Amino acid sequence: RPRGLPEVARCLSLLNGAVVRLDQRYRRIAAAIVAAGGRLSGAASDLGGIAGRFAEGSAPREIRTAAASHLRLPLFLFFLATELSRSFLPIFADAIYQPLPGFERSVVVALPMTVYVLASLLSTPLAGMLVSRYGTANAYLLGMAPTIVGLLGEAFSTTIPVLAAFRVVEGAGFAIVSIAALDHIRQTSSSGSLAKGAVVYGAAYIAGGICGTSTGAILADRAGFAGAFFIAVVIAVIATQLSFGAFRDAFGSGREQPVRTEAPVRGRWLDLRPFKSLRFVSASIFLAWPAQMVVTGFVYYATPLLLHEEGFSTSMIGRIVMTYFLTSLIASRLAARWADSGGRHRGFAAAGLALSGIGALVPIAAGGGGLWLILAVVLMGLAQAIGGPSRGAIMLEECAQLRGVPNSVALGVYRVLERLGALAGPLFVAALVPAWGYRSSIFILGLTVLTATLLYAALTRLAGGPGDPNPQEASA
Repeated sequence: RPRGLPEVARCLSLLNGAVVRLDQRYRRIAAAIVAAGGRLSGAASDLGGIAGRFAEGSAPREIRTAAASHLRLPLFLFFLATELSRSFLPIFADAIYQPLPGFERSVVVALPMTVYVLASLLSTPLAGMLVSRYGTANAYLLGMAPTIVGLLGEAFSTTIPVLAAFRVVEGAGFAIVSIAALDHIRQTSSSGSLAKGAVVYGAAYIAGGICGTSTGAILADRAGFAGAFFIAVVIAVIATQLSFGAFRDAFGSGREQPVRTEAPVRGRWLDLRPFKSLRFVSASIFLAWPAQMVVTGFVYYATPLLLHEEGFSTSMIGRIVMTYFLTSLIASRLAARWADSGGRHRGFAAAGLALSGIGALVPIAAGGGGLWLILAVVLMGLAQAIGGPSRGAIMLEECAQLRGVPNSVALGVYRVLERLGALAGPLFVAALVPAWGYRSSIFILGLTVLTATLLYAALTRLAGGPGDPNPQEASA
């Protein structure tokens, strides 16, 4: 029985009554056609066309509508499992370090992070092909298997090469799950709510990062590195189980299978056609690339090692890195709403990238020290909140506008370029550390990001003006 305000309850009662009367008429007509036998074959055919809208029995049938929000909880747990080692992974690698001929210690310690991103990068085109060929749900669930195997192997790793090998496995799973989740969001988001749809993915990632970095650091202190990895395996298994239910709710169960909106893609490992679009290239190389580069090089790689040098405990380092995710989570929804309402995704994305470059300048410009490093991490989180949802909206929009290229494949190419930035971040800083030290290396990284911001703004104006494209053009 409807409850609430009298006007709302009365309206719902009238609507319920109309639905009941419509259902009764349908059943009377269906019964009459059955009784008439073959004399009303045309009417039976017409009625069969709308039969799927009515329940077969007397009980009402639940109507499921695919929505991006169906994946919110499974995605959160997936990111929680993968982010659990974020704050202590460089410290863990440093603890099991053994010299490798021809490589500096800083480069070897960065190896587990680097190969993870490299594996994710190389697996991204494959992920796009899997999504296009087998559907979103099947690809998503397939990607969970290597993720679990990789986390389990990391728990038993005692040398950096072994750790790096299992990070490769986990990175491949991460790529497949990410592309499948983003393709699901693209399918279930309207053109006017792309940034809000991207927030579902971004918020799950940020929330997983908040809980993972702080919890993982505490677990590493209390249960050891291996214990933290074992808990990550358990969380990943739970996420897989919940994913089954999430896709069942999104696409229905039983006879209905996850939909595939594009023709299967065969024979192309990396489609180069998206590079014909200047806007796609500028958004990929001068926006997504440096945004990932500064996050992985500064926040994920250099910050834990710098704080460790300053004498901070592992659990405290986890809490400080958590502020990056916490700041992003608090401000991202509001920033996405402003970007969507004003149609200024590119402006917000450029502003976020510029702020991240400024944040990387803080540690050395302010004279160093742990407090200034914490402030820089907070600025990085704010930059991600401002630019992250808009970057996601631009990505989905540009991929959709590429004619003749399946969306999932274009999305895979974009993610490859984005992952190149994530791969370059730790390597860039690690290569500069022996000569310049951590703070000066981060400063150089910040200058690089600011330069990329200027190039992105210039190319965006050259490719089609400073603002977003006309929505009517995008739908043409």
